Amino acid sequence: ALLCTRLHYWGQARDYWESAHQLAPSARTYLALAELYTKLGDKAKSQDLYERGLTRLAETESTL
Repeated sequence: ALLCTRLHYWGQARDYWESAHQLAPSARTYLALAELYTKLGDKAKSQDLYERGLTRLAETESTL
């Protein structure tokens, strides 16, 4: 996913990040997907993912 993102292979990067997210959702995968959807021009999806990622991060921080 990282390599495809760096090479600007947006479709492949999206598929890899989505798979990684389904296997183990984390604040990192939310952030990566949000940035990717911004690059793809889907601002609504990007904003939703940023919000979910922040919520996930806040939940993780509160358990520490």
